[in-house]
Amino acid sequence: MATEQIRCRPMTADDCALLFRWANDPTVRQTARSTAPISWETHQRWFASRLASSECRLFIAEDAQGVPLGQVRLDRAGWEAEVSITVDQAQRGKGVGQILLAHAREQACGWVSVLHAVVKPDNTASQRLFLAAHYTPCGLKDGYLTYRQDIVSGHAAASAAGRRVLFRTSGANHIGLGHLMRSLALAEAFVAAGWAVAIYGTVPPFLQARWAQAAMVPPAHDERQMMQDWSDPTFLALTAGATAVVADLYALDLPWYQRCRDQTAARLVVVTDPPLQPVLCDLMVLPTVFEGLEVAGLPSDGAPVLRAPVHCLIGSAFATRRRGAKQGQKLLISCSGGQDGGLTARFLRLLNSDPALRQVGGTVVLGVVTTEARAEVVRELSSLPGLVLREQVPDMAGLVAEHDIAFGAPAGAALERASLGVAQVLVPFVDNQLMLGQGLARAGFADVLPSSASDDELLQAMRRLLSDAGYRQAMASRAYGGMDCRGPEAVVYAIASLCSPVAEEMPDVP
Repeated sequence: MATEQIRCRPMTADDCALLFRWANDPTVRQTARSTAPISWETHQRWFASRLASSECRLFIAEDAQGVPLGQVRLDRAGWEAEVSITVDQAQRGKGVGQILLAHAREQACGWVSVLHAVVKPDNTASQRLFLAAHYTPCGLKDGYLTYRQDIVSGHAAASAAGRRVLFRTSGANHIGLGHLMRSLALAEAFVAAGWAVAIYGTVPPFLQARWAQAAMVPPAHDERQMMQDWSDPTFLALTAGATAVVADLYALDLPWYQRCRDQTAARLVVVTDPPLQPVLCDLMVLPTVFEGLEVAGLPSDGAPVLRAPVHCLIGSAFATRRRGAKQGQKLLISCSGGQDGGLTARFLRLLNSDPALRQVGGTVVLGVVTTEARAEVVRELSSLPGLVLREQVPDMAGLVAEHDIAFGAPAGAALERASLGVAQVLVPFVDNQLMLGQGLARAGFADVLPSSASDDELLQAMRRLLSDAGYRQAMASRAYGGMDCRGPEAVVYAIASLCSPVAEEMPDVP
């Protein structure tokens, strides 16, 4: 059978009996969520409801003679749809499944932004099918393997043509890496949506490969003097050609925002931790502020605000490593990409103070710290043989995925670790970490202690996470289930909607 002779059409009421036969095929029942046979009456009610629903699309594949070969169904929930596929027993292995998935993608364009599939671990045929169709494996959830594929609709792709986004962010030594890494997560989603991406800011050499799809322009001036941006002809040229400017630096202030509004036609998007001063923008993103927490300094002009956990900015490197909540005891200590207020050394000193904890195995990641701070960490590590020191790690997602428990601070990296199902003890060491710590603690994703906590209190929390498997695994499960790594896509769609002369359909996110 030539695959070019296969066509797909929408289902009608006349297909009810055919679908009933396929649904009760023994192989189909074996691979379905519920393996019990389906009664005719139950099927009729279900089929009628699906045909009538605007949230469901059903299609039949037929050959040139009109012989039915298989079906695909899309069930929409918000801005994504689950794909369900069945191929007639006599037609399996002939390419019908790939044609059905390609048709599903075509029909999903402009309707949803993500397709996902749920597959039983023993259903190797479906696993091969979705991988061959370039779905990304996203790990195990509730006992099922999950796969996803991002969709850019024809309208979105056309409207993205010629669109440019400029990131004003940085990973300079005095700033740390948090701003840069969440901007990278957002930049990946822009590239996937067809935008051209540029970054004006310092990108450390060990991370430049991660930004390979963006034009990187380092400022010539000291990045402590942000208003000098507006005296740099290169920066002015970048803003003049931008459709949107994404500003993610705590050092940016109201005069900088006002200049951006006055001198450019670009939409201004401010990505920030809880703002400590007034902000002017067209859209604010608070990727570390959970819904339900009160925030001062919101835009006075009524600009929309997007919050965590739905809009957490976690990159694809983490999304593709999601395999379920962690179960083991391997420890990661990682407090900051820059100065950490002595927190790393404090965790190590407390491990050394308890003979039962000195043999713990794992990794210590140290950011760019002073010579004295590094020497203190090395000194404490000399009596902790199970811990290995790493510095300037380019593939942080790969490293986090190898660990089960983390000690650190409630910064953006804590959200990344939570998305991989890592249980954590966190201590804020700067004020802009306090609200994220509050959100993580309220959601049960981590144990968060104040910086004023005594050594005994902190050691007790560390002991509990390392020794109480039930407590640790319950925390890991809550964190994994609450962080799905899809925030960048939702933010890009919100920005695209702001920039479009024709209203675009926003993904239906909470």
